[in-house]
Amino acid sequence: MEKGDDEARLADAMVYLASTYQALDKPEKGLENLRKASAIYRKINDDYYLAQAYNNIGFIHNKLGAIDSAQFYYRLAIEQCQLSNNSGILNLAYMNMGNVYKSQEKYDSSLAYFNKSLQNFAVKA
Repeated sequence: MEKGDDEARLADAMVYLASTYQALDKPEKGLENLRKASAIYRKINDDYYLAQAYNNIGFIHNKLGAIDSAQFYYRLAIEQCQLSNNSGILNLAYMNMGNVYKSQEKYDSSLAYFNKSLQNFAVKA
């Protein structure tokens, strides 16, 4: 097994830990593990899973009410998805960003992101 494979598995394990911490209502521990995982994914140039990690970090920030941080990580997720042609997470990141704007009653921005998601679904369908 190569070092990159070991690092990828370590990052994957950290993502699973983060999910478990979220279920245990320990979002800070979840964020800690997701940040470590994202650092590994960056190091091994895994744009696909880096996008997923960024989206998950954004989701936790959103749940914690840290809207600016959530938007920052959703934007990073969108950028990474575009690099890796990760349409599934791209749609999710667009919808998450739309929900953030909806919660802020910024309906024009919300609609713009929901429409981007729909357009991306239509392209892939």
